[in-house]
Order: sequence, then structure tokens, then C-alpha cells
Amino acid sequence: MPLSTRGVIFLLVGAGAVSAALGKDVASPLVASMKYTPSAKPFFGQCHFRVVNSSPKPILGFTLLATFVYSDGYKLSHPFVTDFASTLAIVGRVEPKRENGQVGVLRQGGHVDWDTSFGHLTSHGPLVESSVAVVVAVFDDNSVAGDASRAVTDFFRPHRVLATAYRAFLDSLRRTTDGPKPVASLHALQKEYTINCRGVFHLDSAPDTDARVTQEMCSRVSRELDVLLDRLPLEGPTDQSVTSYISSVAARQVAYQAHAAPASTPETKR
Repeated sequence: MPLSTRGVIFLLVGAGAVSAALGKDVASPLVASMKYTPSAKPFFGQCHFRVVNSSPKPILGFTLLATFVYSDGYKLSHPFVTDFASTLAIVGRVEPKRENGQVGVLRQGGHVDWDTSFGHLTSHGPLVESSVAVVVAVFDDNSVAGDASRAVTDFFRPHRVLATAYRAFLDSLRRTTDGPKPVASLHALQKEYTINCRGVFHLDSAPDTDARVTQEMCSRVSRELDVLLDRLPLEGPTDQSVTSYISSVAARQVAYQAHAAPASTPETKR
């Protein structure tokens, strides 16, 4: 996945809400706000984000940029990327994994909320200005509003990498389960992906997005196979849970492939 909207980030956000906009010449399909609440824990606070789709077109993902200016002039910016493509394969399922509480595309009038902990940068004095802007929004037809280059970096290129990685994994998964000893072969496949997810780079220091995205995918499928194998006997045939898992992996691959390139006429203004 691209940058997570969860976790602890060392920023400080001013109290109140601020609106987001792509720019004077671009009508934003999103209305974004953030509100800071001081925490009882020293040097920390909670920042609440809300993003509303004001466009009639469903939104597949978006990138926000939060900017903070301190009294000594220091400026700090941090991007937040939210991508709903990972949830497309689980629409309609019970208790699916969600991206900021959202399953599937964000339709007109729909909203997502999430909270992030922030640390105070006290060495730069008090905060004097804060803002959040929509850098880019990607629609479910792969058209774009905003920065087209960021759409490629944050969404389309990772989707292309994931589509390829899931195709390779799906092929291996099918060969494994079609063999004479499917459970033993699944254990070997799980071990292979566990090793691959460690890779030659640490996840936090991978040299490029492609490597990081691939490693995160390897880590995810390794954990999923581990859970799946816990329910299977060491010997004997596989059961319906394996068939269901293969179907879910195939659905992920299709979803990422469908959103691996921008539309030929993106709704973009630079």
C-alpha cells in the first residue's frame, strides 16, 4: 500500500477545521477537514480527518497534503494517501477489512473519517497556521482530478505492481493446490513468501515504491496463508476454505488490474 493514514506522525495540527481545495481553477470533488484535539499524554494530540465526496462520480482514492507552519517560520508537510482499491474485492462480505472505514468506492455524499496521533514540534515554537489540501482524487473510471503525476505515483503504478504480483501468486497458488500434496506445498509456498517479504530491504527503507509495495503484498499473503494453514490437517486434501481464498486472491488481482492505468482523457488541470 501507499502511505498509511494511521499511526503516529510527528506533526502538530491547529484546533478547528480547515477546508481543502485543489486550486482556484479546479473544482474539488472532495471536501476535506481536520480537527485537532489535545491529548492528556504530554507532547501528543489527536487529529480527526473527514473527507466527503461532493462529486456525482464514485471516488477510488485520494491524496491529501497537510501543511503546518510554526512561529519560527518552519513549515512541515505530510501526505496522506487513501486507496479503496484494496477493498473492491470484498464488497458485500461480512466484516471485511476496511480502508478508513470504507468498503468499495466512495460514492456521492459518502464520507470517511479517521484519527491519527500527532506529536508536538515544540522546538519550533507555537503553531501559527495549518491547512489541508486535496492533491489528487482518482475516480472509479480511472479519470483524475488534480495532479496527474501523483495519481500515477500514488495509485496507478502501485496497482500495476500489485496486479502483476498477485497474478504470479495466484498462478503459484493454483499449481500448489493442484499437486499431489497440496497442504505440504502450501506450507512451502507460505515459507517462500515469508522469506520474500523480508527481502533485501527493510520495509521502511525500501529504495522505491515498487519494492515497498511488493514486500507489503508478500507480507500480507504470508500472514493469510499462515491463518489458512492453521485450519488444515497436515496431510490430505484441501477444503472449501482454500477454494474461497483462491477466489478472493483472483478478485484482488482483477481489481488492481482494472485500475492500473489512468483513463485516456483524465479530468486533470495542473
